[in-house]
Amino acid sequence: MRMIKFAVLGVPLALFVATASNVAHTAPAEHTVRVINTATEPVPVTDAVNLAGAMQAPRSGAGTVGVSGPLAMASSQNSLLFAPIIQPVRQVFSKRFFFSFVDGDATAGETFTIPAGKRFIVEHFSADVQATPRHRVWRLSVVGTADGETISHLFALTRNGTSHVGTTIYTVSQSVRMYLDSEPLSAPSVVADRSTTSGVGDAVVASLTGYLVDCAAAPCPIQ
Repeated sequence: MRMIKFAVLGVPLALFVATASNVAHTAPAEHTVRVINTATEPVPVTDAVNLAGAMQAPRSGAGTVGVSGPLAMASSQNSLLFAPIIQPVRQVFSKRFFFSFVDGDATAGETFTIPAGKRFIVEHFSADVQATPRHRVWRLSVVGTADGETISHLFALTRNGTSHVGTTIYTVSQSVRMYLDSEPLSAPSVVADRSTTSGVGDAVVASLTGYLVDCAAAPCPIQ
């Protein structure tokens, strides 16, 4: 009878352990997680939420994005935060002036009142000046107070000819940007200067148009 012999090879257990410890482990790949927030399955958010990078909140159809509780937003030079500018309430305001020179004066004018707590932003100034023969009205100015400083805006007049009664007509019509406050430092006024102190008959008709803004709280808005 033929005998079959079997050989058993013994492999040390330490060899398997050493081999297993040398196998490199690869970290799982990162994946982007998209969270769908619907009306029927809203995603609850509690405590503080830190957002980095761009934040988008697309919507389709009618609706709003609501935020309850305090919302803190910050911006940097590389990530600007734009917010709507709330314009102060504007109230249309205009003033008309009529004054004449008296004998002995080279200057004439008329003051007016700006409502308390308001700033008058003048957008247009116009005037019609009549000077008697050999007289010349050479300057018009609007005087007032802005931010605690007395200011004077000067206007050059254009000669337009002679009227049917012999007076010389000067006019000015100009778009401007003037700020006049209701402070009592200097009452706002329109002032005219002429080339002589004698005689009567030189007269000015002028108009200021623009709007008022609330100036009760400092600093007064510039709009």
